[in-house]
Amino acid sequence: MVTSSREDATGANAPQLVLRIASSGTSTPQVPPAPANLAASAGDARVTLNWSASSGASGYNVYRSSGGSALARVGSASPTTTGTSFTDTGVVNGTQYSYAVRAVNSAGESGNSNSVTATPTAAASSGTRTVTLTPEADVHVRQAAPTTAHGAETRMRVDLNDTGAAGSEARAYLRFDVPALAAGESIESARLSVQVTDDTSDGPAIWRTATSWVESTMTWNSGRPARSGLAAVGNFASMPLGRQAAVVSGITASGPVSFELMPDSYSVAVLASREDATVANRPQLVLTIATS
Repeated sequence: MVTSSREDATGANAPQLVLRIASSGTSTPQVPPAPANLAASAGDARVTLNWSASSGASGYNVYRSSGGSALARVGSASPTTTGTSFTDTGVVNGTQYSYAVRAVNSAGESGNSNSVTATPTAAASSGTRTVTLTPEADVHVRQAAPTTAHGAETRMRVDLNDTGAAGSEARAYLRFDVPALAAGESIESARLSVQVTDDTSDGPAIWRTATSWVESTMTWNSGRPARSGLAAVGNFASMPLGRQAAVVSGITASGPVSFELMPDSYSVAVLASREDATVANRPQLVLTIATS
């Protein structure tokens, strides 16, 4: 048998060694891309993170910083257990934190995701609290003394027939300043409370009025505020001696609140004013404030 050698002028006739190379079907793993769409939600002593999955990632490392410090790893997430979320409970309420997430696999760790910040905050407690206010101004006016100011007196009279004669009505006015409410708070109820020093079987009705009046100069003839609304917001009914209270409606926000005590009968009621030497005898507006 005669065969061609590698010196054959025709290259195609030269001897050849043919190798069959098998492939395992695997390739060198690549570092996964950085996670996208990182978002943070702050709660009470916790921050919850969520992000979009990274192709080829076998897990995720979570990094945190605060106060300008460098990012430090605080935990990890596995796609098979926690998925693409992580809750950080090692935080302090009121402190702002920055976060980034990195995807990992056998080839290494990706760069940082987008950065987010969150500030955990203590949850508002539910329930109610009571606020007791004293008047910033109170006064009574008397039809029988139409030009006399009674703002400095320690007693307030309310009567349809103050002197026993026709045309001798007496009314009282009180103004309170309702403080600002915290977020999530609302006024659940209000009561006007007074100390009765001369009782009556039929106490006055309570009307809301304009708030721009002056205690030291108001008289029957001058400075009385106009009523607000078409109906009374409360009524004392019977008023025996001692501390008596009546529910008042319509107080829903902070700011000045003014009341007129309008007599309902010819039986005089005498009440301690804010000028009373005994603090416990002074009028009060008692608010029940609810927290949602």
